[in-house]
Amino acid sequence: MGCTGRKSWRGARGRDEPARAGSVRKDLDRTRAAAHARGREAGSSLVEVMVALAASAVVIGALLSGVVALNAQRKLREERILAQIACRNVLEELRRTSIEDLPAADGRGFAVPGIGGTGSGLACVPGDPDGLPGEVRVVPERVWGGEVLYRVTAVVEWRRGRGSARAQLTTLMGRRR
Repeated sequence: MGCTGRKSWRGARGRDEPARAGSVRKDLDRTRAAAHARGREAGSSLVEVMVALAASAVVIGALLSGVVALNAQRKLREERILAQIACRNVLEELRRTSIEDLPAADGRGFAVPGIGGTGSGLACVPGDPDGLPGEVRVVPERVWGGEVLYRVTAVVEWRRGRGSARAQLTTLMGRRR
């Protein structure tokens, strides 16, 4: 408002000039249109934010699921390595025994120690008769004259989560000359 109490607008020369009725209406229409447009933009911004949050939740869920699956695979790989090492060690121990004592090892159980031979290793499956996850199986494969060739298998079956896992190594053993 100028000094006269009338509505005015600043003209091109920077002085207050009387407001023109048409220009005030145009200004009011522009202001209403801008406010209405901002209202629509704010609504679409909220929808966009909600869509972005939903997409982020899906991506984060997929990443977490992948991390959990990767960790489970890593643990299974470590357990299989422990089982394979235990089987190899048992077979190497049996190679040092005489061939006549080999059939007595059939059905013998063995433990699977943890990493570095310490700590808790693999747990046996429920109902295992000797309470050890490993077992040696010795079966005659062939007989030539008085010589016997044995198939020796070291088997480890252990409990994992709700199920079980299994690893084995097999070799042939006979009298060395």
